[in-house]
Amino acid sequence: MENLLKIIFRSKHRKYRRYKVRGGLTVVLDPESPNGDEILDIGMGGLTFNYVDRGEPLEEKSKIDIYVDNELNLDKLKVKLVSNIEVGDISLSSKNIRRISVQFLSLTPVQEFDLKAVIKSHGIE
Repeated sequence: MENLLKIIFRSKHRKYRRYKVRGGLTVVLDPESPNGDEILDIGMGGLTFNYVDRGEPLEEKSKIDIYVDNELNLDKLKVKLVSNIEVGDISLSSKNIRRISVQFLSLTPVQEFDLKAVIKSHGIE
């Protein structure tokens, strides 16, 4: 119940609107990892994605890359971890799926421009 209240409170008090996304948007936390994780929603303030827990702890602050249709579109975006909630597991495996929300930190003007273009092309009203 407490998590539900946090989600409701957060959605009512966001500075920027979040948009559900069409397929093709992925986020990569580790540039050496060949796999990205599916982005669920995105806005100028941050994004939410499903993350397959690989057993490595997530840093409070880090950098991410955003891929559009498997092509690097935005790289080294500074983010802050806002939410990390377990939402399920992968059958026949001990890996958990987590819903991760991050807030963008100090985007450059070029990153802001590119992010707006990604939201416009892949965001669903």
